[in-house]
Amino acid sequence: MKTKLGLLILMLMTSIGCRSDSPAAQTEEEHTQTSPSKQKAVRENTLVLTDFEKDETVFSFQGGGLLKLMAKEDLEKADLWLAMPHGMASNNSQLDDDLTGLGGLVDLGTKAIQDIVEIPLYGYQLTLSTEEIRSGHTYCVRTADGKQYGLFQVIDFDSKAATLKITWRYPVGKPVANKYA
Repeated sequence: MKTKLGLLILMLMTSIGCRSDSPAAQTEEEHTQTSPSKQKAVRENTLVLTDFEKDETVFSFQGGGLLKLMAKEDLEKADLWLAMPHGMASNNSQLDDDLTGLGGLVDLGTKAIQDIVEIPLYGYQLTLSTEEIRSGHTYCVRTADGKQYGLFQVIDFDSKAATLKITWRYPVGKPVANKYA
């Protein structure tokens, strides 16, 4: 698992700035919001994500936090991970053959996480370089299934220690088709 993800990190270096907005995969109908009675309770928490190479831990919104990759099936639940010294990657099959996700990341700026009421349908990147990970910024994540969205706000990013402290919230609702990041 570690060797294959080592290759992913190399791909991460060459794909910084790649978009994951495939029109075929991103129709507004696919993002229909469930009725309030079927919605999951919104979860919000703070945690520290460390470099994947150190502990093979990723972040999963659906799983409710950190997830240690023990088997290939665990990778399907992963939404993003820290891959230092390169940055952060989403679970998107465009990055690696072992990945099956449709994930992406978009910077929403310095808005507080609780002030975000609309999320964009377009503008998602596969990766963020270390320069694009900014303290105080909030990011929207299209999860690996390509249908759900979560938010995280960077509280502290230490590239030398390879740690990222975030506050996250999930789920965050339906994206707005004409809303761009």
